Amino acid sequence: MKSALGFLVVLAATPLAAFAETKIAVVPVGASESDQQMGVLITDIITTEAGKRTDLKVIGSNELKNLVSFEQQKALAGCSADSCLAEVGAALGVDAILSGSLGKLGETYV
Repeated sequence: MKSALGFLVVLAATPLAAFAETKIAVVPVGASESDQQMGVLITDIITTEAGKRTDLKVIGSNELKNLVSFEQQKALAGCSADSCLAEVGAALGVDAILSGSLGKLGETYV
């Protein structure tokens, strides 16, 4: 949870000009099976907070499901390489893709 909060602090502190008219896609946060619920929650938090910025056009995971086919969704779910994400971003016509992964170290999510 601290990582998501850290992202939100950076997003809030970044000058608006740095993201002028930027279209971003937020892909689901990768998590182990036991942490799937937390991954969904963090993805929703990040999407909501990024969407509050008037200088960003945010495409969330629910919108992604509507925009891509089932096969593309399967590929996106396993997509972690930069080249793979770049291809998805180009296909969606976005300027940037926000992705991440979630794990647990002891009792702490990272």
